[in-house]
Amino acid sequence: MSQSQDLVGAVLGLSIGTITLVAAASLIPKFPGDEPNSVMGIRTKATMSSPEAWQQAHQAARPGLRRATWIALAGFAVQLGIAITIGVGTAASATAAAVVFAAVTVAILAAALTGNRVAREIQCRN
Repeated sequence: MSQSQDLVGAVLGLSIGTITLVAAASLIPKFPGDEPNSVMGIRTKATMSSPEAWQQAHQAARPGLRRATWIALAGFAVQLGIAITIGVGTAASATAAAVVFAAVTVAILAAALTGNRVAREIQCRN
C-alpha cells in the first residue's frame, strides 16, 4: 500500500485530538468540585442549578467517561496493528484514526447527556 505524508498528518492530528479528549474526560470526574463552577465539568443549565445536581450529574457521567477511555485504548491498539502491518500513512490507518476519534467523541457526549438528564431530574424534583 502506498504511504502519504498527508495521511500521516491526519492520523497524527486525529490521534492527538483523541488523546486530548480522553485527558479531558479523565479529568472531569476528578476536578469539578462539589459545587458548580465556570471552568471544569459538565456545565449546562441543569447541572449548574444546584450543588446536588452538579454532583449527581458528574457521578452519573463517570461510567460513560471511563468507557470513552477504554474505547480510545482499544482504538489505539487497532491503529497500532494497522500501522505495523500496512503503515501509518495509509487510508486504512487514517480511517481507523477518524473512527476512534468519532467514537470517543460520541462516548463523551453520551456521558454528558446522561449527566445532564440526571441533573434535570433533580432540578424538576426541587
